[in-house]
Amino acid sequence: MIAFPKKDWLIKRYVEAYEFFLCPICSYPIRRGPLRYIFWNRRTIKKRLNASTGDPGQEEVYACPSCSTQLYEECSACGKVRHSLLPTCHSCGDTQTLDLGATAE
Repeated sequence: MIAFPKKDWLIKRYVEAYEFFLCPICSYPIRRGPLRYIFWNRRTIKKRLNASTGDPGQEEVYACPSCSTQLYEECSACGKVRHSLLPTCHSCGDTQTLDLGATAE
């Protein structure tokens, strides 16, 4: 399972990491929008989100500065920013095939 993880398990891991604003590959904090200038970890992220106020601003493509994994990209169907490591765009529902073998640890 560690050498060749199943697709469902890997996608579940990616979803959990995106929910905590951590890179799914290396667990480096995703610093974009209002979270750009604060620090958090898995235990404190919910407290920080409740306390932070601010405009989320313009969505933009984003790559992890630690491992260089593309985390957010422009959707080819609707042009909005989507999660790169998840199969479905949250804006339009368009699906893409994922190359999970290249990103698995």
